[in-house]
Amino acid sequence: MPSIRLRGIYATALAALTLEHSWKVVQPIEELQPHIAPEDRFAPFDVDIQDRDDRQGILAVGPEAPLNTLRELLLKELFDVIARPAPTELSAIYLGVVHKKRLWGYDIDLGEIKGFLPQTE
Repeated sequence: MPSIRLRGIYATALAALTLEHSWKVVQPIEELQPHIAPEDRFAPFDVDIQDRDDRQGILAVGPEAPLNTLRELLLKELFDVIARPAPTELSAIYLGVVHKKRLWGYDIDLGEIKGFLPQTE
């Protein structure tokens, strides 16, 4: 049974859905603690879910097998889900060429893929 850690505005709804399909919710947020076994409060997780920065969806991180299982579950149960695999690894460092500076960030060429690097304050 895969385990999942949920953070953000979708945590309660995703916990209900994943628990219904035999996932194990671990390291729960305060609102979920009464529904989770005490031994799972500090248990490790297979998939970590958090809100996207723009709050227009979620970001799921973990090994490929549990991520695919989660993707299949979401596509099956939620009619308007769009699932896209990330073309790069989260928090990795890449060597790229800046092609264009924009007001809000940079267009970057990483070789096989092109991307956008937002400018932070």
